[in-house]
Amino acid sequence: MQARCPHCRNVFPTERTGVQFCPHCGREIDVPNAAATPVAPGAVPPPPPPPSGPAPSSASEGWNGGASGAASGPAASANAEGERVAWERRAELGWGKALWLTWKGSLFAPESFWRGVRPDGPPVDALLYAWIVFAVGKLLSLPFALVSPGGNWAQEILRQSGEQNPQMTRYLEAVGQSGPWSAVGGLALSALLFPVGLVIIAAILHLFALLFSAAKNGYWATFRALAYACSPYAFAISCLGLVSWIYSVVLTILGLARLQETTHGKAAAATLTPFVLTCCSCCVLGVVFAGLLGSAMH
Repeated sequence: MQARCPHCRNVFPTERTGVQFCPHCGREIDVPNAAATPVAPGAVPPPPPPPSGPAPSSASEGWNGGASGAASGPAASANAEGERVAWERRAELGWGKALWLTWKGSLFAPESFWRGVRPDGPPVDALLYAWIVFAVGKLLSLPFALVSPGGNWAQEILRQSGEQNPQMTRYLEAVGQSGPWSAVGGLALSALLFPVGLVIIAAILHLFALLFSAAKNGYWATFRALAYACSPYAFAISCLGLVSWIYSVVLTILGLARLQETTHGKAAAATLTPFVLTCCSCCVLGVVFAGLLGSAMH
């Protein structure tokens, strides 16, 4: 028989009814028994069975209470179903398929993807997913690190400017010889320290989320939003690094707004303010350093 997924609207063949997973989007669906029972001409099909389980006691319980809260529409009904992102069902789907479905959904269908991410889900799963994606990006960056020019570009600048500094020349030659392997070591070290950095960045993001009243569901909801927004880092290769970072920021804003149940404006303010402050600080330090360097050279 044929069944239609209510989430991605794709039709797929199935041989059984009940709870199962859509082969297209990986979301959990319930195929009713009426779909498997042929209906005689002129007969009225039986109504679908009522949902099982106790009714929610209050419409304001939100995520933690199991109700859909004050929201309405398709987004609220998707939240109330208690769906899980495909990566958190990797024991059922398999690691490869769950990783692929999560990565594809977060990149190409973010609005639908974030509806399946619960703010109170396990943070370890989100951390493991982000770590794997980041490691894949670093692995793909290895060929570019091996052909890195190292300090050769600086030597060329010194030759064109006519500067004669033997100590600087020897240093740049050493950097040029060890540059590629130093870059490889840096990639490996960054992959190992990634979980620590993710926890720290999530703490900074959550601090600004508190300042902008966008931290309703606590720190771990912010952490999960930031972790699942790391999907573009698989493309953090050479010149694509800036593009992947920008798209990751966009996904973080969408995820923070969804998981913290706040507006996109507050989520954007909480996400972008740390970067603005960091850029301003770096500009000030750069001006000071350039002044000191100029004084030292003269």
